[in-house]
Amino acid sequence: GLPVAPPPIAMSAEEAAAGDVSAAAAAQHFEDVEHASKATEELVVGDDEEDEDSGEENAYSSDDESEGGDLEWNIGFVEPLPSDPAERRLVIASMNRHHFPCKVGGKPAWLDPVDVPTLKQLKCLYTREPLDFLMQIYAPVDDEPTAFHRSIFVFVSPHGGDLHRPGAVRVFRSQLPRSNAFYPDEPARVGGPLQELSDAQQKQYDSKNDRWADRPTDVGSLVRAPKTFPERELVVEPETFDDDGASGSASDGDGDGDG
Repeated sequence: GLPVAPPPIAMSAEEAAAGDVSAAAAAQHFEDVEHASKATEELVVGDDEEDEDSGEENAYSSDDESEGGDLEWNIGFVEPLPSDPAERRLVIASMNRHHFPCKVGGKPAWLDPVDVPTLKQLKCLYTREPLDFLMQIYAPVDDEPTAFHRSIFVFVSPHGGDLHRPGAVRVFRSQLPRSNAFYPDEPARVGGPLQELSDAQQKQYDSKNDRWADRPTDVGSLVRAPKTFPERELVVEPETFDDDGASGSASDGDGDGDG
């Protein structure tokens, strides 16, 4: 005889609604991924509109690769500013680029002060709006001469609800050898003289139109400065483990000496 069609499956209104929501969420996810993928292709393939005369790779490259193996972890702590005015001035001065800071908020202290990321690179790949600077970590590599100085910069979408979207958080890496055009071989003293940019270096930096640049303005002119988070020092220490396997930092305490 003819094949019998299977009976319809009973489904409550709540189950149907849940299925619609799941399907919509999945569709939105694939749409977001496709959007970010196309935006990344445009960023890489069509980047000559702003970098056509550079002739070389931008010093600030996006970190997408990851490596396995045994890793040592560091923990960062945001330090409040000292209440003493003199100490406060020293801490603020120590977050200058010449002192290779770890910090959150404020303006980026660019490691390479000339070849900074372009405006196009610092756009959210989801909303196409300019990203906000969140934090930077000084992370040199001891056994890599070209990364004697290395800093990691983190930028985020201005919309907190979009941070889970592809391309709404971007991380850039910048590195320099010990002998370079911007810093002496030995670190500068906080409060001491600093090596400033030459006229040619300053001109090259100005051509990048850095959003966070300090520029003199005419009296009465309206300048929209980028939004910044409160600037604080970020103290980074290696993660330690006690005998029970609980993690902490080297500054959590010296122990009681009982082993």
